[in-house]
This record gives sequence, C-alpha cells and structure tokens, in this order.
Amino acid sequence: LALRMRFMQVDQADQFRLLADENRINIRLIPPSRGRIFDRDGRVVAENVPSYRITMVREEAGDVEEVIARLARVVELKPDELERAMKELSDFRGDTPVTLADHAANDILNQRLPGLLEGVPLLSEESVIPDFAERSGWCRYWLVDPLDGTKAFIRGEGEFTVNIALIERGIPVLGVVYAPAVGDGTAYAGLRENGAFKYTGLSGQLLSDQCAIETLEDFEQPIHARKLLSGQPIVVACSRSRAGEEVEQVFKHLSESGIEAKKLPVSSALKLCFVAEGGADLCLYLAPTCEWDSAAGQAVVEAAGGLVLDDEMRELRYNAKADLHNPYFFGIADREADWPALLF
Repeated sequence: LALRMRFMQVDQADQFRLLADENRINIRLIPPSRGRIFDRDGRVVAENVPSYRITMVREEAGDVEEVIARLARVVELKPDELERAMKELSDFRGDTPVTLADHAANDILNQRLPGLLEGVPLLSEESVIPDFAERSGWCRYWLVDPLDGTKAFIRGEGEFTVNIALIERGIPVLGVVYAPAVGDGTAYAGLRENGAFKYTGLSGQLLSDQCAIETLEDFEQPIHARKLLSGQPIVVACSRSRAGEEVEQVFKHLSESGIEAKKLPVSSALKLCFVAEGGADLCLYLAPTCEWDSAAGQAVVEAAGGLVLDDEMRELRYNAKADLHNPYFFGIADREADWPALLF
C-alpha cells in the first residue's frame, strides 16, 4: 500500500510522522522535492510543486481495511475520503500505479533515445501523448514503456522490464526488453529479419556510458521460437495477476480438445520473451493493455521466428488509431500450427 501526500509546509511532515508512530503506521518519508502533479490520465496539472513521498514500507498487522482506517486517522480523513485521496493524490493511471522508478526510467529514455536516430519522435507511457492528428504522420518512432510490470516492482518481485521498440509504418522492427532484476541483468533484443538474442549477467551494463557493442557480444546468445511437438504439452505463459475467465476458457478449450497445457505464470513483457527463447509455446494477453506493453516483445518474438496475433488472428499493428489500447492478443512460437483451431 503506497500513498503520495503533498505538504506545502515542512513542519506538517513532522506532525505526520508523530501521528503515524502513534497509530502504528510504518512509513518512510523521502525528503521534499519539487515535481509535477499528474491527473489519472497522465496529464500534468501542476508544475514545480513541493512534495513528500510517503510509503508504507511494511505493514504486518491487520488487513487492508484496518490499515486504511488507521492511516485515515493519521491524515484526519474518513476512510472513504482517504481511499479517494489515494487515487487522486497518488500517481495512478486508471488502476495502474506509477512509481518514481517509472518517471526516472522515462527521463533516461527521453535523454538517450533521441540521440540514436535524429528526428525520430518518442512515444512513452509516462509522457504526454500527442494527438492522433500528429502521430498519424509518423513513419518511424520510438515506443517505450519505462517500467512494465509496475505492480510486480512494487511487490518486490523481479519480473518487471523496460520495453523499447522502434516502429516503422506500424510494424515493430526493433525491440529490446530489459529485465534488470532477472538473472543479474537480462535483456532480450530482436531486429526484424536479423534474428533475436538474449543477454544475461549484464549487471547494468546496458545503461553504462562506457558499454560498447563489443562488450555486449560477450553476453549474447541467439534465441529461437520453438515448434509444437506432437504429444508434448503446450506451455502457456500468462499473467500472474490478471488470469481471468478468458484465460481459463483457453485452458478449458485445450483440455476438451485432448491437449495437455501447462500454465507458466509470469509478469510483464517477459511472457513474450519466453515465447521467443523457446520457453513457452504461447502467451496470452487477455486483459487490457496498451501498445507500449506489447511492441518491444513483439519485435523480439517475430525476430525469433514467432508471431504476435490479435484476437482475429491478424498481426498486431501500431499507431493506426487514436486509441492506443490493444485488442486481446497472443504470442505464438510455431507459425505453422493451426492456432485458430487450438484457441477457439
């Protein structure tokens, strides 16, 4: 449970700390800084605002309702007012939390990527989204998710990624998915018609100014999507936190068709990467996502020999409409398999 509160006077923070101690709320106050306030759609509504970050780092006693009730006493709000304030004052986009790490990663990408390809615009989940009238004229652009799997990041799990894709005329032609907390730094990269690769043990070298291409080649291994084998179970990568009725319907259909399927729960774009490296035959995205969630992973899968298809079995495409939400889609390893028969 995390809450971002803003204090216009520092002495209010000291009072908050005392009240928190009295009510058994374990908090951490990050010193005041000046930043931006975002509304729930990610638009900047105020600039240069002094604020504290307040995080409940570990709450061992009681359930969420009890914690909210005690925290409400601290900030002198009724519990329902506090829950509403948590959504309004915390950085939330819909039901998705946005952390300091999202913004920090976004700042790095906005500084570095424009210098790689002159004049190529960047579209990021954490930046202002240009109108479609402007975007529709882009033939090539960067599409990034600075922190995919924010909920996993907040829970202290390692399955979060930085997703970077280069889109050309609606097609992801280059993708990098970087998982800094997996395998001492793991990255997947794919370049259309030039293959896909996995890098392990990077320990932050991808973000180093001194890192050279020759150095990365020491960590590189080619990866390939695998073929379905008769009589072997289908390995299906699906979300840890959003395995809803649609996912269960896929497993039910496979079972009724006499096909054994093994579920591989995993967060973020790593689902697509597991398909690309031969660790899964299929991944399911049967919950709301946006284009920055899928593009980098799609580039890796397709460079590795697989496909990413929407719920009508068409290749997933980008920047074709004002709305940046994806349809439901599937990452598949074996292009030659009869996936419509397997899935529907």
